Amino acid sequence: MSQATVKEESAKEYDSDASEFWESFDSDDEGLNETAEAGVKTCVETCKPGPRSGCTTRGKGKPAGNLSCAEVDRRLEALGVNAKKASLCVKAAIMKGLIEITGEDKEELNQVVHSEKHEFCGHIIDATLGDLLEQPDYAGLDYEDNLQNATVLCKVGNCAEDEEKESYLWGRTYVTGLCEGQPSFDSGKFHNHCIECPGFGQCIHDYREAHCDNCGKHYFAGNRGFPCSCQPRGSGFGDSDSDREESECVLC
Repeated sequence: MSQATVKEESAKEYDSDASEFWESFDSDDEGLNETAEAGVKTCVETCKPGPRSGCTTRGKGKPAGNLSCAEVDRRLEALGVNAKKASLCVKAAIMKGLIEITGEDKEELNQVVHSEKHEFCGHIIDATLGDLLEQPDYAGLDYEDNLQNATVLCKVGNCAEDEEKESYLWGRTYVTGLCEGQPSFDSGKFHNHCIECPGFGQCIHDYREAHCDNCGKHYFAGNRGFPCSCQPRGSGFGDSDSDREESECVLC
């Protein structure tokens, strides 16, 4: 065998060894990547990204006692709740520790979150966690439709269902402000929880307020869905400065 042939064969063997060497590194990297991906904590679909989300998964510096969105959902699911359909206002309150659950006992769903004397029927109504988890985050015009979508009802007799009364408002109510730690009964007109804000969102109360996808602020959209003043044609409802006032998304 000539010296040139020997060199050529040696070069081939070197290339083959080198190829196997780097392939082994690629294989190791893939394994590491798979492990890393498996260990990465991800947020649930209903938890929106953004600063001050309150979710412990989305960065550092979250308030002590807060839960991650995934942990909130896990505990709710453990109680037999469909976490994907549960009220985001309630989930935000759970995340912040304003409503405490462990997910270990279904009796937690019967805990009274808020109790208050109803303005119309005059009875004390207890709003349980189970009731509130089914409550819509946006009441809209339900206050004009006898609060048919309200889930917190007076349990005294037939108070919430008596058709002979002037209005179904008697014995029916929404509970707003749960995520703020300041729950109160409401006809629904001022029950509006923005689900577009970071984390599980925040209460903005007036049903005519809206979240602008363009600037991220809340603004008065009125009943007709007027555009935000940041839009080319928009200046809010009416011409007065008060009608054009915008509120910051405090979680953004």
